[in-house]
Amino acid sequence: MSTNTTQNFVPIKDIKDGIMYMDDGRIRAVLSVSSLNLSLKSEEEQTAIISQFQGFLNTLDFPIQIHSESRRVDIKPYLDMLEEKQAQTSDELMKNQVREYRQFVKTFAEKTNIMKKSFFVIVDYDMQTSSKQNSGSVGFINTMLGKKKEVEVEYTREDSWKTQLEQRLSVVASGLSSVGLSVAMLGTEELIELFYKIYNPGQEGQAANG
Repeated sequence: MSTNTTQNFVPIKDIKDGIMYMDDGRIRAVLSVSSLNLSLKSEEEQTAIISQFQGFLNTLDFPIQIHSESRRVDIKPYLDMLEEKQAQTSDELMKNQVREYRQFVKTFAEKTNIMKKSFFVIVDYDMQTSSKQNSGSVGFINTMLGKKKEVEVEYTREDSWKTQLEQRLSVVASGLSSVGLSVAMLGTEELIELFYKIYNPGQEGQAANG
């Protein structure tokens, strides 16, 4: 009798250089995207930003996924830091101010859920589609070069898939940057940490996904 683990429910075969190799034949990468507070913008700026974002979406000829999550912020390290500063301060007036501020932050956090919102854009490329399109030519190459060259051909195809994905990532990053958003591709360790938090929400407070 087999035991179900988290790994059984994660459709990822491997992660290399920030690229996820999925069970369904796709390769996928994740972009971390900053947020933008439209309420702080003027009406004209809001209209311009929304129009730019709409234009960006209309230029895409491939699908993307947008993932957002809200996670409760653990302020204990911050409270511990304030307590340490309070103990190190010799000035009584400053010591009292730090104590009162620490108490205020602690009380506020107990009454209000302080949330951190994160945004991600997932971009993928279907390797199976490319494989079907190129199966005839690859088979011919293998025949001409011999089976010992098959590994080299596979590496060439993988490089081609990665190039296609990187081109898509560049288009998305450029489009989002034009709206005023900061974009960064997650590396392998960051992806592992992200999925760990998603599948273990109790470790750092409950996460709400969108």
